[in-house]
Amino acid sequence: MPTTLPRVMISLKPEINEILETISRQRRASKAELVTDFVEVALRLMEDMALAEIANERLKTFNLDESFTSDQLLERLNSRKRKKK
Repeated sequence: MPTTLPRVMISLKPEINEILETISRQRRASKAELVTDFVEVALRLMEDMALAEIANERLKTFNLDESFTSDQLLERLNSRKRKKK
């Protein structure tokens, strides 16, 4: 069945192609499906790494004395809602 999705042409080292062919046969999936799945996983991992980097930077400036408990935060948010009404 033809697809309207964008296509990408890649060149693989022979050993990578052999691994893909083996996995393709085992999973009964096309190499294109496998590569698509691998790219999606890689993109999610890259996003997670970027978010972890941001979190680590924020931790450097975190001050426990200035932080709220979850109950304090909810109370603060609820009081703002009441003020808006």
